[in-house]
Amino acid sequence: MRSASGNGFDSSDSFAVSGAAERTARLHDIPPSITPSHGDDSHLLSRIASPADVKALAPNELAELCREIRTTLLAYGHQHGGHIGSNLGMVEATVALHRVFDSPRDRIVFDVSHQSYVHKMLTGRAAAYLDPDRFSEVTGFTNPDESKHDQFVLGHTGTSISLACGLAKTREQRHRQCDRRDRRWFAEFGRGV
Repeated sequence: MRSASGNGFDSSDSFAVSGAAERTARLHDIPPSITPSHGDDSHLLSRIASPADVKALAPNELAELCREIRTTLLAYGHQHGGHIGSNLGMVEATVALHRVFDSPRDRIVFDVSHQSYVHKMLTGRAAAYLDPDRFSEVTGFTNPDESKHDQFVLGHTGTSISLACGLAKTREQRHRQCDRRDRRWFAEFGRGV
């Protein structure tokens, strides 16, 4: 991804999403040395408590964060199950969303909300993916009862654009005099396109 705004993503970053799909490793072959430890502060992911922490990372730390997220997803999927493949394809996009936008003020609406594991990790719920004793603390979908960063309880495809438009229209009707730059909505869409 290239960003003219200096958010740390450019074409020289090695974020090979297609390569991850092509080189899918068998989950039981994940070496313990790359599996993040839930109490280890040397891992970037264990220090992410909010999107502000993502914004505070140096641009050269973003690739490492993405690698740790992928490793965590694979380990979590191996131990717990879940929608891992769809999340592996959203790692860099979700990190970029939280680096550029200001969640929860800017609202991210997931079309296929079981692609939201990375979003959950970056919004204060990483421990639920890092620590097997905490796996049950998160659902497989976005859920406003879990976090102010989740907009709806949704499961599958085809809803994000209409929901984001509805949120924008509601804000417009309630606050006709407000500055339209005060809140943005981003509709992430997946299989429905």
